[in-house]
Amino acid sequence: GVIHGVGELHALNLQIWLNFSLSIILVFALWWLFFTLISDRTCKPGFINSSLLELLYIPTLIALGLIGMSFGGLFERFEEMEAGVFSFKAIFGLSLCLFLLGINMMLYLLEYPPPYHRLKQRSQLVLYVALVLVVVATFARIDLSLFTYLLIILGLILAVIFLLNYSWYSMHTNTQMDPKT
Repeated sequence: GVIHGVGELHALNLQIWLNFSLSIILVFALWWLFFTLISDRTCKPGFINSSLLELLYIPTLIALGLIGMSFGGLFERFEEMEAGVFSFKAIFGLSLCLFLLGINMMLYLLEYPPPYHRLKQRSQLVLYVALVLVVVATFARIDLSLFTYLLIILGLILAVIFLLNYSWYSMHTNTQMDPKT
């Protein structure tokens, strides 16, 4: 999506390359977030739990596809908003929210060792806060350039990744050092 979006532009300049670079990093950061929280975890037992988990993958990955699709419009018409039509910025922001919500819902269905339950709840809270901040950054009536908007979103996602990874690794280290666990 990102590569196709920038490929549609005919006059490539430094600003477009910076936006392109931020977009590529953002997509990789989203995949990193997804795999950090979802991979290597088993589903809670039961047919309903496993079915719900499988179903939650659909909107989550569709959201990722919509994020990629929206880059073409973001690169070409970031500032444009037509009456009664969703802007590409709105599609991007809402898709990112759906992606974060999908990950958060999946976390309810995944098993974690007992020492990690509290940390999982904190992770979900962090994702909900990130979701709200994405909505604010997307729909606030602040005049931002595409570069600034992408930088804010990327900074937010990287902050979430750093916070979650730091918390998980700290917890993992403390759990391994505690002889009772």
